[in-house]
Amino acid sequence: MAEPPGRPAPLIRFEGVTKSFGAARAVAGVDLDIAQGEFFCLLGPSGCGKTTLMRTLAGFETPDSGRILLDGADLAGVPAHRRPVNMMFQSYALFPHMSVEANIAFGLRQDGVPRAEIAERVAAIVRTVQIQGLEKRRPHQLSGGQKQRVALARALVKRPLVLLLDEPLAALDRKLREDTRFELKELQARLGLTFLMVTHDQDEAMAMADRIGVMEKGRLVQVGAPAEVYETPATRGVAAFVGDSTLIEGVAGAFDGAAARLRVRAALGASSPEFVVAAREAPAEGSAVTLALRPEKLRLWTEPPEAGTPNVLEAEVWDLGYLGDKTLVRLRLPGGGTVRVSRLNASRRPEAGLSAHQRAWIGFDPADAVLLTR
Repeated sequence: MAEPPGRPAPLIRFEGVTKSFGAARAVAGVDLDIAQGEFFCLLGPSGCGKTTLMRTLAGFETPDSGRILLDGADLAGVPAHRRPVNMMFQSYALFPHMSVEANIAFGLRQDGVPRAEIAERVAAIVRTVQIQGLEKRRPHQLSGGQKQRVALARALVKRPLVLLLDEPLAALDRKLREDTRFELKELQARLGLTFLMVTHDQDEAMAMADRIGVMEKGRLVQVGAPAEVYETPATRGVAAFVGDSTLIEGVAGAFDGAAARLRVRAALGASSPEFVVAAREAPAEGSAVTLALRPEKLRLWTEPPEAGTPNVLEAEVWDLGYLGDKTLVRLRLPGGGTVRVSRLNASRRPEAGLSAHQRAWIGFDPADAVLLTR
């Protein structure tokens, strides 16, 4: 596949890669390009195929069909230990009987690197990941964050073209995990390496990745920058998995091409309100559509809004969840179902005017609903 003039060839290319385990299809015809120096994340729920796809690049799994190219070279037949990639495992997989220094140096010794060069490279990577003073300790003497840094140093010391990260922060507590996200991103940018990360944690993907590839049932259903994936999800599955969304099923109505507005008759139990949403193209009138509504995009009133306000529904406050920086309000709709509204806590008395079972009104701007047809 030739590249368009002026566009550099990708460092990593998956071409129609498939992989099955017995009758179960883990990866189904994935095509994907990853650029040199990119921090790319494969995101999806457990069992969607993201780890299997990464393991085919590492050489731990062999595709049933398709090709994987690394820096223009076909990896077919190249054993895992001969590929210029290194993987940091979720469990860290440190050797318990070895010191930190020996753990980091292990791969270099296996490759027959001279002793003086090993010492120099280990010392350099220890400084890079900031674990000076821990070289003589054993893994059981380290905290979770320190173990994570040692595993990272061991993966980086061999200077791979690509670093593969399998749920790299899963074993850390929440505060350390949040801090480490930015450290990893900063380190990747400083080293100029290509990182390919697998995670089911959408917050990790959004905070760290240059681009995200969302997988569903072995297929890559959307690739884009974090803001693109969040604001314009391609499928119902992406809208439900990436961030929080209320999904409202409906039927497409009349389309006003001049105003780029589509009327949608929502199916809300016994109620069938009509909404107006922004749409670049009109689905067939009468076809099934879904509206994805993000909690932070919804407005909430405790008194009826002004006449003519678009897309308003009367509801009942069900409960309130105080989350520190915001409050999540769940409301019951008259025809059944619930909707979630997120409100920032700008004062020390959050949501003082709301209580359970209270009448309320919710609404959204036509541009803030995402129209989904698949």
